[in-house]
Amino acid sequence: MGDKYRPSNGTEGDIFHAKWCAPCSRNNPDKDVFCPIIGAAMAYDIDDPEYPDAWQYGKDGKPMCTKHTTKAGATSPVPTAADLAYLDWKRNREQAQ
Repeated sequence: MGDKYRPSNGTEGDIFHAKWCAPCSRNNPDKDVFCPIIGAAMAYDIDDPEYPDAWQYGKDGKPMCTKHTTKAGATSPVPTAADLAYLDWKRNREQAQ
């Protein structure tokens, strides 16, 4: 299992949500289905035992959700070049610290 992941700001959280949460069958607000992982990630600090293990860094070093299951007919949005540049910058900054 990789290290736990937590978005560092709203922009990074929006990127993660668009890629992993929006197309996931565990989260479908139109059908009143809400993923408890999202709520727990917002409610608990990353060091809290209740923080979800599902949000973590993958083998490629990128954040992921291990519980993701794509909705039928859904496609995961492709991050823009700016999104990827920001995530690379953040990862490099964290590694330098």
